[in-house]
Amino acid sequence: ILSLGMVLSRSLKADLVHIAKPHRDALRDRFQESVVLEVLSTKYVVLAYISEGPTRIRPVGEIGDFVPAYVAAGAKTIMAYSSPQVRGRLLDSDLVRYTANTITDHEVLMKQFAEIRDRGYSTDIGEHDIDINAIGAPVLNIEERPVGAIVIAGFAKKIQTERDSEMVIALKETALTISKQLYYSYIKTASV
Repeated sequence: ILSLGMVLSRSLKADLVHIAKPHRDALRDRFQESVVLEVLSTKYVVLAYISEGPTRIRPVGEIGDFVPAYVAAGAKTIMAYSSPQVRGRLLDSDLVRYTANTITDHEVLMKQFAEIRDRGYSTDIGEHDIDINAIGAPVLNIEERPVGAIVIAGFAKKIQTERDSEMVIALKETALTISKQLYYSYIKTASV
């Protein structure tokens, strides 16, 4: 039974781009911002799909690009929900400062990861590109492990980062909906 579950989990992860597509597109259409699916690879976080908003944001990147695990909202979400071993593997080198807002201190990052787990989403406030903000929420599988993250990214003044904002609530609901399609069972009694 265990191996059957692992096969199912791998199969669903392979279909994640397709499973998430209507939900990504709905977020993009609702907020008129770019919505990105970032996925965990063996040693990297990768941009798996980009649903571009009306204003193309060049710093978001291209499909297949690697994302710094400590900078981008989706990557930070994945790190926050990953095991210490995965975090160690992805954060095993010196951290490059992209802007004055980039966090390069491992201890500060670990505290931030705990905060992300507590509130259920992450932020990137000009950490990779000073003019771009993003919010990300985890996509979890049946084993309650992060397989990806849904991200809304846009120009700083347009991205709502407050916990009770319409954008954050919709992002978390979307990530939970996708997670449920991966047979994730939402047990925690926290509000979305």
